[in-house]
Amino acid sequence: TVVTAAPVLWFLTARFGIAAIAFNVYGWRHVRRATRQTLITGLGLGAFLAGIFVTETFGVKHTTAIDAGFLISLNVVMVPWVEALLLRYRIRWPLIGAMAMAVLGTVLVTSVHGGPFTLNLGDGLILIAAALRATQMTVTKRWVPVDRMDIIALNGIQFTTVFLICGVASVLTTSSSHNMTVLHAPLFWVIAAYLGVFGTVVAFVVQMVSIQHTSAARAALLLGLEPAFAAVFAVVGGEALSVVAGIGGALIVAGTLWGRRAEEVRRAAMDGDVLAPTSS
Repeated sequence: TVVTAAPVLWFLTARFGIAAIAFNVYGWRHVRRATRQTLITGLGLGAFLAGIFVTETFGVKHTTAIDAGFLISLNVVMVPWVEALLLRYRIRWPLIGAMAMAVLGTVLVTSVHGGPFTLNLGDGLILIAAALRATQMTVTKRWVPVDRMDIIALNGIQFTTVFLICGVASVLTTSSSHNMTVLHAPLFWVIAAYLGVFGTVVAFVVQMVSIQHTSAARAALLLGLEPAFAAVFAVVGGEALSVVAGIGGALIVAGTLWGRRAEEVRRAAMDGDVLAPTSS
């Protein structure tokens, strides 16, 4: 694959450079009118996003697409735990059960590497990326007033920030051991353009529009099935999925969906407590 042959940072530079150009052309009027608050927030979230994609892409380079698809979805069940750590509240039993199911699934998925719960480098990096995603989601939801910002301008700034960070890091870390000839291959730019335009810009726009025309529960269900789709496409692409790994992946998906539902119930209960009238 291109990720295997090309230096990861150069690949991300190309992908997000194309994404930034395409998205900023699409939303130029919004980006041009971005407020100072939106600019600062976009830079901060963009730096976070760069960290996520760097660890995730390095992880994909050192593990299978099936493992990566299943393990990255753990960010969903990590969110309430990160939130509990930052906001200091107690985790309830349904979320503990969801996490236990997801952890058991992780043990089964990673057991294919030679023993029970044998993490390779790629698996570890994917888990770090999942934790970073969970942290970003928590920080964004709790402390970033995105509802008062132009979301198109915000994401245009984020994509540009990822491009600049990866570009600078690429220049600073390039050595003679890197295979730079792959950058001259047309296939490299075709795949980078595909992921930049369709895997980043179009995916964001479609998700943004779709969420406005469906329920939160249905959106959560579809997003929770993402690792299952990743596994299907990986198998179609030629990767082998063992029975044990398949069971583990199913447990991760089930734990993810259960965790989403348990978190929705917890938030609804908290909102009810806030909105409930107090007796005089």
